[in-house]
Amino acid sequence: MFSYLRFRYRRMLRRMRRTSLLARKAITQYVDRHIWGKWHQVRVVRRFLVLWGVVTVASGVGVLQQVGALGGMAQVAVPVSGGTYSEAAVGTVSNLNPILPESTAASDID
Repeated sequence: MFSYLRFRYRRMLRRMRRTSLLARKAITQYVDRHIWGKWHQVRVVRRFLVLWGVVTVASGVGVLQQVGALGGMAQVAVPVSGGTYSEAAVGTVSNLNPILPESTAASDID
């Protein structure tokens, strides 16, 4: 029983080593071909890269200016709906007669 488990374990290790070796080889070939191998073509498309860089920087500056300008406008305090509104007058009120008020507080209430 032990020899069979050892056999299965060693087979699994060999398979994993082989798979990792093949994956490493494929990744190395891909990087060599598509990244390092294409680097010489930068000279051919240099002006397009510069143009896209200028467009990207100009767009970034424009976005930052818009965010700065609109940020101040969005921070204006405005009242929200709901809540309770109360108003008060200073002094005592004994009679609420608008024709003949007894005090300034009674005259302010009408």
